[in-house]
Order: sequence, then C-alpha cells, then structure tokens
Amino acid sequence: MNYGVLVEKKPSFQKPHISLNWLKTFDVAARVNSFKLAADELCITPSAVSQQIKELERALGIPLFNRKSQGLYLNEAGQIYWQEIRTALSIIQSATDKIRPNKYQYKLKISLIPPIANHFIFPNLACFNKQHPDIKLIFEVNEKLVDLNTSDVDVAIRYSSSLGKEGDYEKLTPVLVQPVCNHILAQTLDLSANPHNIVNAPLIHMSNTPSMWTDFLKVMGLEKALSVNDIYVNDYQAAMSAVLSQGVAITLYSLEKSYIKQHNLVNFPSLQLEFGAIYAVTAKGRLQETAIEHFITWLKSLLKSSD
Repeated sequence: MNYGVLVEKKPSFQKPHISLNWLKTFDVAARVNSFKLAADELCITPSAVSQQIKELERALGIPLFNRKSQGLYLNEAGQIYWQEIRTALSIIQSATDKIRPNKYQYKLKISLIPPIANHFIFPNLACFNKQHPDIKLIFEVNEKLVDLNTSDVDVAIRYSSSLGKEGDYEKLTPVLVQPVCNHILAQTLDLSANPHNIVNAPLIHMSNTPSMWTDFLKVMGLEKALSVNDIYVNDYQAAMSAVLSQGVAITLYSLEKSYIKQHNLVNFPSLQLEFGAIYAVTAKGRLQETAIEHFITWLKSLLKSSD
C-alpha cells in the first residue's frame, strides 16, 4: 500500500474485438470487389456487408478498401490483410471439416413442380446451403402425384385448387393465373384489345388438370365449346412449351413472370384470377420436423419476395 503518494494509473490497452463474421464478409467482398455481389453470395443485404466492413475497419483503425465511383478495390493494407485472412479462414474451415463427424444432420427429399424448382429453388439454392449446411436437399422435379406414406419423398411442393384430407398441408402462397399466348396469335385475334376473344383461339389443355379451362372460363363468365383446333398435352410444363408457338395456355402467372418476359409472351391482366395456391404437403405428423420447417420457411420467404 502507498500512503500519501499519488500513483498514476496507466491506461490498460484492450485489443479490439474482431468478429469472425466480419472476416468472412471481408474475405468475400475482397474476392469479388463488390458489396452487392458479396451480399448475394452471403445471402445478406448489401447494407449489412457495408456495415460489417465498416466495423472491421473501425476495429483495425485503418481503411481496407478504396471506394471509388468506378468500383470497390482493396488498398495496400487491405491486400496485405486479405492474404493473411484468407489463409487463416482456409485453415479454420479445413480443421472444422476434419473433425466434423457428418456434414449433414438431415436429408430431405423434395418433390417439386417445375416452376418452383426453376424460378425459385435452383437460382437461390446456394443461399439455403449457406444458411443450413447441416441439411442435404435431394430434388425430384415433376408434377406426378406422390404417396407420401409409401414413397421416400419427405415434402411435396404442389399447386392445387383443392386439397384432399390425407397428409398435412401448409399454404405457401396464393396463385394468380392468367392466359398467355405468343405475339402472332395475339395480333391475329386482336387479343390485346379484346382479351375475351380467347374463346376463338385454340386452347392448350393439360391431361393432369382436364377441367382447368372449363373452370376458368366459367368463373370469368365466358363460354367456349371444345374445338378440333384445341391442343392437348400431358402436363403444365408441356403446356408452357407449346404456348411459345401454339394456342393459349393458362399460366401460374405469379410464378412465371420471368418466363413470360424472357419469351416475350402476351398476358392478359384483365383475365387474371386468384385460382388455387402452392402448398407444402407431408405425411401426417411430419410438417413440424426441424429440417422440413427450415425448408418451408425459406421457400415461403422466396415466394413472398417475388410478390
């Protein structure tokens, strides 16, 4: 003890906390030279990437990027730091992989209709894998009915205007349907100005939903007799291929916006109708299983973001 003596306390130096998440974000941003591209890869927002980089630079007390109107580039300090960090992150990942007994804790086999697979699942699958590295997804893409009690399918994602009583169901999103056709047919029948003229067009029928046109026209207050010019295909995917050159098809418009735009098809908003929904279907008692819940929650967020 010191009596009557003033002892000056030296300030203790505390090393700044560096988050591993910041380092992972920095590694990706440095590799792609873009906060937006880094956000896409990491499945977060560009503002979240920017904020994490700012926190890292604040903790280090030095900027790591040159932010120019032409783009984003590592400065000299950033280049040095990145070389070290990427090596360290690789070592951490390698060590983790070596001791992890089984990469996948869960495996899900999912039966999907093609629009959901092609426009939502596959373009965003990398994000799901990053968010849920312990879940292995196996896909079966078709429109066939699945017996979830006897098959190895865990979840079926299906469009339906009415559901049976077997199994558990969760509604993912309502579906807006619209007729679509190619530009030549639209011009020939003046469909853009008079969309009700579709009753004079060859209709594309699907054998797996034979009453769809009849039900649709009835709701719209239109009548059309069957015509020898009508076209019959086996399923929805075939109808979407046929409509590029033949007839008018009913499309699941809220799921097919990108396809319609890509192929320059003509759609008819005045004939739009909420008709059915996309459902997740499981065997009884399985809808609340952890992996299934994670997948359904993720898919619902994708479908909602497309509204």
